[in-house]
Amino acid sequence: MRYAIWFLVHLILVLIGFASANSSFVASIVGKDIAIGASASLVAAGITGFVLLFHNFFVDKRERLLNDLYDTGIRSAFDGRSIVIKSEYATRLKTANRLDVIGFGLSSFRQDYGNQFAHLARSMQIRILLLDPTFPSSGQSYAEQRDIEEGSPKGTIARDVEAFIKTSAATRAAYPDNFQIRLLKCLPSINYFRFDNELLWGPYLVANQSRNMPTLLVAKGSFLFDRLSDHFEKLWSSSELSAPCENPPSTK
Repeated sequence: MRYAIWFLVHLILVLIGFASANSSFVASIVGKDIAIGASASLVAAGITGFVLLFHNFFVDKRERLLNDLYDTGIRSAFDGRSIVIKSEYATRLKTANRLDVIGFGLSSFRQDYGNQFAHLARSMQIRILLLDPTFPSSGQSYAEQRDIEEGSPKGTIARDVEAFIKTSAATRAAYPDNFQIRLLKCLPSINYFRFDNELLWGPYLVANQSRNMPTLLVAKGSFLFDRLSDHFEKLWSSSELSAPCENPPSTK
């Protein structure tokens, strides 16, 4: 509505300006030179108003789109994950009280923080969902299917899962309430790291490594944060979708 009023007002200015320039009545009252000058000013003001109108329209449209995007909870976007945005994880791990994770084998996380698992478990609650490399069967597992989708050698994810479980064994034994792992009996659709009131997540796409997938930063207080957090909780709590991890599963 305000754009329509703005347009109408400045259209009237332009019309009055042109009308005044050709009006002998106005010229007889204020003089021809003044009439022409005033008419030119009115036309210029009207045209300037049109320019500002179109500028503000597109700026406001962009602002509305940004506000809509902000309301979803998205605060930033990255063209990769894992080692590509290592500092994003490191910064949040320093102050987080909880860490929830969904991944296939989390090889980069293990390589970067495996020697700090005990230190992390002393200061935060950690829950990790890894893909069960033996499900639904050792010969035809979801892990091997994902290896094919990523273009990785067969058994890559299985070895990563076994290595993660082995690396974390001592920490899980020492801090059973603070460092827990469950094995997924379904193929994860997203990579997910929740640090207290923020989470980094992104889809799993085919024909590329997980670290090259797009990742979004989402803040608490939004529907997207709630949906993703609920997704994790359902995977974690369902005996049909995940199972407790005690010993490295045998893939042989």
